[in-house]
Amino acid sequence: PTGNGSLEPSSNSLNLDPVSQSSSSSSSSSSSDIEFAHGIGSRRKFERLYFLKQYWTSRAKNIPGVKIHTPESKDFSGALAVFSISGKKPAEIETEFLKKHGIHVVPIEHEKISGIRVTPNVYTTLNDLDRLVAAIENFATKKEASVK
Repeated sequence: PTGNGSLEPSSNSLNLDPVSQSSSSSSSSSSSDIEFAHGIGSRRKFERLYFLKQYWTSRAKNIPGVKIHTPESKDFSGALAVFSISGKKPAEIETEFLKKHGIHVVPIEHEKISGIRVTPNVYTTLNDLDRLVAAIENFATKKEASVK
């Protein structure tokens, strides 16, 4: 489905920000969307979202220069996770991911935290998250062009 965090075949983009996925047209959800939400149940939804977060963060945390700011414990986190890349500003990461990889993430810059917010949806696939981790690794290990 379009606008739910999954790859959209027509645009090959990946939106990992459910907040930006809402629009006036989606505020009047179809009955099948509502039925799905009720059918899956809050416990299963939490488990799925937590699994997705753990899937990508467990891989990304091993990339040199990458820091995951979100606790691993189910008691303190669910779907959302924030990461940073040493020496990179959140706005740089957002621009790189969108332009080069078609991945929409959200830069966060506050007094106590600076990083990228990633929020998968229940429809997000493991292939989508593999693509995210590949983009993180690509950007984290990218060498700046040296001036001779």
